[in-house]
Amino acid sequence: MRNSLRTEVSCKTTVGNNFITFLISGTVYNDRIQSRSSLFTSYIFTMNRIKQVLLLLTLCVMASPVWADRYPVNFDKDAMNTHQDRILKSISFNGKSITVSSSMENRRMYYDLTAQVFQAIAGQEVKVKFNFSPGWMNGYVYIDQGNDGKFSADVTSNHLIQEGSDLMSFSNYNGYNSLGKKNATTNTLAMPSFTIPVSLTPGDYRMRFKVDWSNIDPGGRVDASNSIIKNGGAIVDVTLRILPAQVTVSDHSIGGRILDGEGTTLQDSYPRYQAITIKADPDAGYLCKEIRMYASTDCNKPLAVFDWHVIGTDGTFTIPAQLVKDNLILSGTFIKEKEKDAEDPYQLVFIDEFNLPDGSQPDPTYWARSKRTSAVWSRYISDSKDVVFIKDHQLVLRAIPNIDRSKDNIPMLTGSVDTWNHYSFTYGLVEIRMKTTHHQGNFPAAWMMPTINKEWPYHGEIDIFETIDNQDMAYHTVHSQWTDIKPYHRSQPVNGFYEPQRVEDWHVYGLQWTSDSIIWYVDGIRTGSYARSTDATAIAGGQWPYTTPFFIRLNQSVGAGTWAAQADTTFTYESRVDWVKVYQLKTPSSIPSVTAASPSSSGDASYYDLLGRRVKHLSPGIYIHHGKKVMVK
Repeated sequence: MRNSLRTEVSCKTTVGNNFITFLISGTVYNDRIQSRSSLFTSYIFTMNRIKQVLLLLTLCVMASPVWADRYPVNFDKDAMNTHQDRILKSISFNGKSITVSSSMENRRMYYDLTAQVFQAIAGQEVKVKFNFSPGWMNGYVYIDQGNDGKFSADVTSNHLIQEGSDLMSFSNYNGYNSLGKKNATTNTLAMPSFTIPVSLTPGDYRMRFKVDWSNIDPGGRVDASNSIIKNGGAIVDVTLRILPAQVTVSDHSIGGRILDGEGTTLQDSYPRYQAITIKADPDAGYLCKEIRMYASTDCNKPLAVFDWHVIGTDGTFTIPAQLVKDNLILSGTFIKEKEKDAEDPYQLVFIDEFNLPDGSQPDPTYWARSKRTSAVWSRYISDSKDVVFIKDHQLVLRAIPNIDRSKDNIPMLTGSVDTWNHYSFTYGLVEIRMKTTHHQGNFPAAWMMPTINKEWPYHGEIDIFETIDNQDMAYHTVHSQWTDIKPYHRSQPVNGFYEPQRVEDWHVYGLQWTSDSIIWYVDGIRTGSYARSTDATAIAGGQWPYTTPFFIRLNQSVGAGTWAAQADTTFTYESRVDWVKVYQLKTPSSIPSVTAASPSSSGDASYYDLLGRRVKHLSPGIYIHHGKKVMVK
């Protein structure tokens, strides 16, 4: 009877779309009855065969991209981008940006940036943006859900992503985006939002971003007519870290406590990346000066400081969703009521919470409809009640398609209000709680202009908040002769700032304006500043015109293809303003005169004490009412 030992090894490697297979096989037959020399010979033969197998295995590992690189692309990963003018500058994920390439000279086709980490939770809706110049091309995003070293990409017959596919979102494939919506133009990088698969457990996953042309292959398009290399696209791999769905929030306050927004004890945990409403609850005789928020991993450096200008008059405050990403510690600073005036140099001098019936116009005591001019932001301004109105105690500003051009031959109607000739001020702290809606061509703003009605920009412009298109970005800028008349001096000092923000969420956009500086804040967090120059030449050149009264303007405009993209004339754009507040220093010159007032029988709740707290049951005294100081007898 014969025994056999058969040794077989197969090694497969990928070369383009072809497969090469190495096979070694051999058989050693050993008779049950053999001489010692025969057995020794067979043993040597077998060992030699095993050595050959091991050598071949080594060669296979060295030669095989599948084993050496679990995430292949369809071109040489060391290839450089040689396109004349296309560059992927950065990518952003839910407002966090990663720089990809900073110069035309060092552009690559593939970037392994897996040392960079984006964070999310399963089931979270997220937004991706490509900063690609020029904007022509399409975007694609993948997540290796199975951590199996490859990305699947499948689309259904009605242009939707196949369930279970690693393809998450695309701006264009055969004329449609990943929502199954036909694109008005195929030259688009506007990425639809998508939801992180709920099946992903906490851990790290490979995430791929691709700029390509109408192709879902995660390795890149390589046909001769429209290859990713010819088109100057790019592929970027990063790490996606899926976090636990909950964070813990604890209170370390003295002199009071921080409660849940409902006025009860803080919960043990809250959903990550969801806004949390909290409430300051001071001890008797105390006030909450500020709330400091720390990540529990670093209690020495606050993530944010929310002072009493941001905290509501009833002690409530909503922590923005993007700050709820770590386990948090809250620490309220509570001071005695009699110390408030000494601690806070500001007093509330103007407030409008738009507490009027639905469908009404904003209070004409303070607001008027802006006028149409030839400027991009104002070229479609309308007096229509459909673009400016009150709803749910919020000011609604819209840009809508003009369905009747017989009376007004413009494609869109846009809404804008301002306090020009109604209310203005010089120096102070301005805060506006506002949100907007993403869409190509979106161009809303909250800004200030001088009451001196002369040629722009010689008397200045202060932009509290702007954003454009589908961006999750808040812009803050000043304009003047120094910055906007040639030769431009926009870096002496830097006249504009921007930072990632989910602008579709509510935020408090703040501006502190003094005689020598302008400082911007978002949700109480400082984001940038612009200072009065000490150089006499700069001052003579108009660097600091911010010394005269300015008024406030709120508008929902649409772009013209210059900064913001061309307007989508089939879409209704909308921004909302929850309230506007102005504080000024407590100096005799800034305190409004006191007039007598009789509370309305309709239950008007717009009375505030001198600490800015709403008063529902009035007793004799002095209050702030519609931005003016009044005396109730």
